[in-house]
This record gives sequence, C-alpha cells and structure tokens, in this order.
Amino acid sequence: MNPTDSPSSTRRQAAVAARALGVTLQFAWSGIAISDGRLGVAVVPQADGRLGVKVTGTPGLTGFDQAALITQDRAHADYAPDEVRLEGTRLRCEAANFYTPALREGFTLDLEPPMAACLAAWLPRLRRTAELAAQLASTVRAHAASAWGPFPESACASLVATVFLDGLSVPAAQRASAVYLTTLSREDRWHDAFTAPDVQQLLEAVAEEGGHGRLATTASEDTP
Repeated sequence: MNPTDSPSSTRRQAAVAARALGVTLQFAWSGIAISDGRLGVAVVPQADGRLGVKVTGTPGLTGFDQAALITQDRAHADYAPDEVRLEGTRLRCEAANFYTPALREGFTLDLEPPMAACLAAWLPRLRRTAELAAQLASTVRAHAASAWGPFPESACASLVATVFLDGLSVPAAQRASAVYLTTLSREDRWHDAFTAPDVQQLLEAVAEEGGHGRLATTASEDTP
C-alpha cells in the first residue's frame, strides 16, 4: 500500500511517497504542507479543535521573490473540521460569518490530481488530530486553567501530532515537543499539568488509536 494512503503511515513515510508523485509533503507545525511547485496548501490541526488552512503561491506563480500567502480572507484562516472539504480535486473551505451565520465565507481551490490525492489521504487524520488536540487541551487546562494561553495550546497540538501522525511513543513525543514543554516546565503548575496521570492516559490512548500503540518508537533520533 502506498504510504500516503495508509491510515497508519507517518508524515515522514508520506513525504517519501509524495515525491514519487511529483509532490512535496512537509511537516507544518502539527499538520502538513503540500506543494506541487506552483501552489502550496498547509493544513494545521489546532488545540481549539479547528484546522488552520493557508494557501501560498510560488514565485513562478506570483512573480514575487519568495512564496507568498495568496488567500485574501484572513478572518477565516481557521475552520471547523467539517468546514474543510475536498470534493474531487476541489478544496472547499467555508465558515459561517460571525454576525450573519447564513453567510458563509472562505475560498475554493482547484488542485492538481496528485496534490489532491495526498490531501485526500491525510485530511481525515488531520481532522481527527484537531479533535484529539482539543480533548488534550481540555484535560490539561483543567489542571492549570488560570494560566491558559497560546503556548500550552501549541504544546497540546504538537504532542498529539507527534503521537498520532508520526508514531512516536508518548515519552518520545514529549521530547520532540521540548521547545514548548521546556518553557512550560519552568512553572510547576504546567509541569504538573502535562505529567498528570489523566493527561498521560489520554496520550497513550491517542497512540493506540493512531495505530502505533506500543510499537511506537522511543528512540530520540527518530523524532521529527
């Protein structure tokens, strides 16, 4: 089975398979970024349960010196999982206007077939990553709600992605997320929150659901 189609493949395996299709697949924070040399699409699960979506154009497309963001509606860069849909080769991202829910705003983007195939294989897992990150964030926040903010949210999304998408064991995922956790651990309440038994239990459940379970690597050199 092609790793891009396997429900238990890692982002690293998918990146190798994508090259054979003429597509570049890279890590993008807690998600992935796919490019066909003209357009790039990044889909990033977040700890509030939403998906961040960004579309970039290469210099060959835009005429700029470097890749540039080409989606215009920055007010809707984040979407609920069911608001990001792939219909054949067409990516559709639409969210209800805050003041007028009947008005849906966003964008549609026609993708080349190889790029659409890669995204189709990974979109369900990215949606689930956002849901699991929100569950983890809720559990962690219960231990240190008074100091909740962007940094612990990023740590939650990073932890879930490295376990669920990359097949790392929970200890290895925590090492891979050290850029967040080291800073948080300077405060005892955050160290206690991320090492709480219910948080560790949830992360172990994420590993099992991801199809890696106890087979997940614990080697530090295998971190992304």
